[in-house]
Amino acid sequence: MQAETLLSLPHGIAITDYQVINDTLHLVLTATAPFARCPICRTASPAQHSHYQRSVRDVPCGGYPLRLQLRTRRFFCRQQGCTRRIFTERFPAFLLPRARMTERFREALLALSATTAHEAAQRLASLLHLPTSVTTLRRQLGRQPPPDLPVPTKIGIDDFAFRKRKRYGTVIVDLDSHRIVDLLADRTSATVEAWLGGHPHICLISRDRAGEYAQAAERAAPQAVQIADRFHLLMNAGECLERFIQRHPTLLRDEAPATLPRSARRCAADRSARNQRTQRRAERYRQVQDYTRQGKSQPEIVRLLGIARGTVIRYQRAETVPGSAPRERPRQIDRYVPYLREQWEAGAHNVRILWEAIVAQGFGGSRPYLGRYLTQWRTESGRKGRPSPHPVLTPTVLPRRQRAMSARRLRWWCCTDASELTAGETALLQEYYQRCPDLLTMQQHLTGFMQLVRQRDRSSLEGWLQQAEYTQLSDLLGFVQGIRRDFAAVAGALEYAWSQGVVEGQINRLKTIKRQLYGRASLHVLKQHVLLSVA
Repeated sequence: MQAETLLSLPHGIAITDYQVINDTLHLVLTATAPFARCPICRTASPAQHSHYQRSVRDVPCGGYPLRLQLRTRRFFCRQQGCTRRIFTERFPAFLLPRARMTERFREALLALSATTAHEAAQRLASLLHLPTSVTTLRRQLGRQPPPDLPVPTKIGIDDFAFRKRKRYGTVIVDLDSHRIVDLLADRTSATVEAWLGGHPHICLISRDRAGEYAQAAERAAPQAVQIADRFHLLMNAGECLERFIQRHPTLLRDEAPATLPRSARRCAADRSARNQRTQRRAERYRQVQDYTRQGKSQPEIVRLLGIARGTVIRYQRAETVPGSAPRERPRQIDRYVPYLREQWEAGAHNVRILWEAIVAQGFGGSRPYLGRYLTQWRTESGRKGRPSPHPVLTPTVLPRRQRAMSARRLRWWCCTDASELTAGETALLQEYYQRCPDLLTMQQHLTGFMQLVRQRDRSSLEGWLQQAEYTQLSDLLGFVQGIRRDFAAVAGALEYAWSQGVVEGQINRLKTIKRQLYGRASLHVLKQHVLLSVA
């Protein structure tokens, strides 16, 4: 077998010499074809004008980086009327004009660049004896034309973040092939309309509940069936229930919260600090409500008050000043309280003996700390030891520490099947229902809607909407109005099996690719990575 065949060199090129210089294999090649064709008129010409040397990189051979020294010839074009008088012989599919690397070397770099980040691809290329630079990898990826994809007829649309809460784009996925079709620079209605206008064959569009995408689909693709994502419908129902709970902050406040015993001085300090926080919260709530009535947007209120956007939204939705649930932080001594209580009731009141006993069990606190803690239990006359200088205002029996209830936690309890709740959670939930009958009404209607969506029961949708409107609860009415505005897409979600699952999976893949690029993922580079990489 000849060396040219072994190295897959094209016909008409022969190896005349070779040598190894600095661990790099150099092959001297010579073109042997008797003539060459003019690239303009395609006329064969045997008249040689001159020759020159081309040095190009090629894929490695036998573990050596390979560099080709190609003797390239120039020819005269004798064809009358041809604009090219002198031309250089071409090597199609092997070496492009003016290229410094062979096509197979370029394809190897392109595969590495499309698979991972450019810095990582450069390091991997050096290990594979493909010497290159990050700039070359980025340039090769940018020059590659987009692949030919089949014309999509069923698509899913969703947004993704270039920078969270700052700049967003739009991803379009073919639901049949599960591949990303295109990435758009923003998520505005005009941009999506322009893309849909260039694809008249779209017959089905799956999307979330975003109004911009709904408007774009109605204007640019009226022939397409719109489908609202069922997962987002379930989330919207849960968020409606959570907003109702947030609008009734007194629902989460226990009349007699269980707290650990504190001395009078400590309780006074806690009450003072708590009152100050309550006053600040009330003032901030008043400012948010004032700015809202003045017509200021949420970002403007965030800048004016210096608070989080989520806090602004919560204060806007609340009818009264939102309260904060007391935070019960675990302490190191809590796990030893049952043993200490048992010994205390048995008459062992010596701090040193008790401290040595729990230290042997793993306690890491100091003896003075334990003494200050046990001072709270010296409330009866005749007990040994010095009585507490500050009387205890709470019972000496330690209550069971309970997690403070939040709006989100109560929402999940309401949306969870009763068989999955513990007896204590079920009893507490019934107590909340008795305290606020409207909460039970909201729970029954919204869980009914969730069941309807899970079973894709299209025939019961209109009846559920009428029953929900009959309740006259403002939060539930707002949810129903949103369903009415997007009724066709919601009905489509219950009729068709398509969903946003494929789109959400591609967004996760898109996030991974974007983070691999270490912040250099402009739209063009990101699109090339997404479309050219292996799905």
